[in-house]
Amino acid sequence: MSGRAWPEPAFIMCKRLWKSGVSGSDIAEKLWEALGFSATRSAIIGLMHREGIASGSPRAKPAEVVKAPVPRLAPRPAPVPRPAPVSFQEPRGPRVRLMDLRPDSCRYVHGERPAEMVFCGELTSADGGSYCGFHAGLVYYRPWSRSHGRAL
Repeated sequence: MSGRAWPEPAFIMCKRLWKSGVSGSDIAEKLWEALGFSATRSAIIGLMHREGIASGSPRAKPAEVVKAPVPRLAPRPAPVPRPAPVSFQEPRGPRVRLMDLRPDSCRYVHGERPAEMVFCGELTSADGGSYCGFHAGLVYYRPWSRSHGRAL
């Protein structure tokens, strides 16, 4: 029992109670009541582990937990294709002010100052986007892949 700061009667009582299945906190309480020896629950558990008694403890082991099957995720919907530019020439249709925009008008802004700001006004793509085919090609871009050196 060298190197242990536990008195022999406390160690023997602790060992006996542990083997009979008493919890660490209850052992600490009984050690205090019977011998006036103060020990924490963690100190008792640590002592039993160091002595190699804890692994062979007759205490009941927790019931095996049966894991529920992991639900499979639904497949992702196919990505909505971005509208491709219809032509390489910018539409020359009438420019429209903000108050004259219709729900199916292209919202690409021309001009920098609010006084001269006008919108493209062409019909938007069939997919319900905010831009006509030409301006959608300017606004939307495909991410660049560093590993392949090309657009994805």
